[in-house]
Amino acid sequence: MMAEPSSKFEMQSADETARLRDGARDTLVNVFGDMAGSEALTRALVAERTERRDQALIWLDVYRSICAAEHDSTNPEIVRI
Repeated sequence: MMAEPSSKFEMQSADETARLRDGARDTLVNVFGDMAGSEALTRALVAERTERRDQALIWLDVYRSICAAEHDSTNPEIVRI
C-alpha cells in the first residue's frame, strides 16, 4: 500500500510547484502591493501555528521570491568614477 503524500504539492513536479509559487507571488503583489511580503509571512505563520509546516515552507519561498523581485526592480546601477 502506498503512503499518501502529506500535501498536494508533493504530487506535483518541481516545475508545477514553481509555477504555483510564482502565481502566489504575483497574486499577492497585485492584491497587497508593497505589503505582499508581510502577507506571505503572515500566511507562513498561520500555517506553522496550525501544524501545516509544508505550507509554511511554501509561503516562506513565496516571501523570498517577493523580496528577490523587489530587489531586482530597485537595484540601481552603481557607477564608480
